[in-house]
Amino acid sequence: MYTLFQESYYEKNIRNPILSPSTFLSNVPIVVIDTSKQNDSATASSVDVQLKIEASESLTGVVTAYCLLIHDRIVEYATFTREVRKLV
Repeated sequence: MYTLFQESYYEKNIRNPILSPSTFLSNVPIVVIDTSKQNDSATASSVDVQLKIEASESLTGVVTAYCLLIHDRIVEYATFTREVRKLV
């Protein structure tokens, strides 16, 4: 999945990661979850995202986790009718 993210996100046949797989695993583990195949239905409520991480060894020292959500769909939502119209 590490090298497949670029292809999936940019919809191009490319595999040019900045880091080697071994450097990636030992220094900057990043988790990518591709939700592009999920249902895009919108409702009036918010969406809660929760990440649970299990490690094979205990995490010592200063550990920081970031979550970046990228959404490339622009929609128009009519509050009274609850209609969602895709603009892009």
